Amino acid sequence: MTKKKQNKVIQGIQKSLREVMSREIRVLRELLANMQSEQQCHLNNDPETLKQVLGQREPLVQHLAEDRDHRLKLISELATALKKEIPEDQEIDTELSLELLKDYADEESCEVLLLRDQMLALLEQLRNTNGQNNYLIENKLSHTKELIQRLHPADPNTTYGAQGKKQAKKTTVTVINQEV
Repeated sequence: MTKKKQNKVIQGIQKSLREVMSREIRVLRELLANMQSEQQCHLNNDPETLKQVLGQREPLVQHLAEDRDHRLKLISELATALKKEIPEDQEIDTELSLELLKDYADEESCEVLLLRDQMLALLEQLRNTNGQNNYLIENKLSHTKELIQRLHPADPNTTYGAQGKKQAKKTTVTVINQEV
C-alpha cells in the first residue's frame, strides 16, 4: 500500500472515529443527566418518577454499548493501519482504548484527542454520580432497616433448633392443682 493510500485509510478511520466518539459523548451526557435525575428522585423520595427515569436508561445503555463496540473496532483498525501493536495480554476496555488513542493519534487528529478528553471527563462524572446514587440508596436501606427494627424489635430470647433455624417461641405453663 502506498503512503498516500495509507494516509487516506488512516484519515477515513479517524473521521469515522470522530463521528462515533461524538455520538458516544452525546449518549454519555444523556446518561449523566439521567443519573442526575435519579439522584433528584432519591432526594425528593419520588418513586414514580424514579421508575420513569430508570426506564429511560436502558435504551441509553444499549446505544452506548453499540457505540463503544464500534469505537473499539475503529481503534483496532487504526492500530493496524498505523502498524502498531495492541497488547494481547490485556482486554481492550474503555479506559485502555482511550489510552491507546493517545498513543496512536498524531498532530492532525487533535479533534480525536479532544473527544477522548471529553469522554474521560464524562466517565469520571458518571462514576462520581453513580457513587452518590449508591450512597443515597444504601442510606435509605439502612434507615428503613432501622425503622423496621424499631417497630418490631428482635426477641432477646431467641431459640434455635437442631439445624440452626429460629424456632417459634414456646410458652410453657405449669398448672399446680392443689386442694386445700
